[in-house]
Amino acid sequence: MKSRSLSLGSSFAQLCRLVAALPLLGLCAQAQEVVRTAPIFAQTAVQSDRFDAVFDYTVPIWPMAPLFRNQPDDARFDMVICNLDPEHRGSVRASGSNTLAYLKPGECTMFAGIANAAFTRPDGEYEWTAKIYLRAHH
Repeated sequence: MKSRSLSLGSSFAQLCRLVAALPLLGLCAQAQEVVRTAPIFAQTAVQSDRFDAVFDYTVPIWPMAPLFRNQPDDARFDMVICNLDPEHRGSVRASGSNTLAYLKPGECTMFAGIANAAFTRPDGEYEWTAKIYLRAHH
């Protein structure tokens, strides 16, 4: 009987240590670098003459702002997005995806055959500027 109460006491102590460590595990998970979901390259590698439209887009502070509104269901684009902000990261998600591509200042990424893209900022409340290179599928 005595050994059983000791094992329950040690199990309870282990559980308490685990619960105490959970906040530390959360901090470690937040500190990890996010896996990139699309190719990353410099803006100098983009040939703007290969796209139908090139424009700057100021990403607003509110979360997940879509680039286009009221697109037809069959609209598809190839898109290169570059982060022009000199100090803040930006993030973009292609339509239909649950993952974000994170862009450090000066980095670009691309998506092919997407209907829309949504933009946000991962590190606080700020606006950032994206250079958009857009090619429509005909």
